[in-house]
Amino acid sequence: MLLIGGRIPTETVLGALLVFRLTYYLLPLALSMILLAGNEIALHRPSTRRIVESYRRWSAPVVPPVLALTTFVAGAVLLFRGPCRRSNRGCSG
Repeated sequence: MLLIGGRIPTETVLGALLVFRLTYYLLPLALSMILLAGNEIALHRPSTRRIVESYRRWSAPVVPPVLALTTFVAGAVLLFRGPCRRSNRGCSG
């Protein structure tokens, strides 16, 4: 906050920092806790074992290529949008 030196309002910086902390730390923690609880419940119930096993058989060949594709697309977007933000004129100049 001291390095910004009044160029950006304090409320804006604190809001951005709070949103960053929530998304970067708390959202993955909450999601992983939900997934772990769901997995434990599913593994200890005989009625849901069949559903979990069918999901695992279906998702094993699909999930890695989908994650690879989304990572590639996100990297391409960052690669091509990066130079546009450096100038005030955008990508036109």
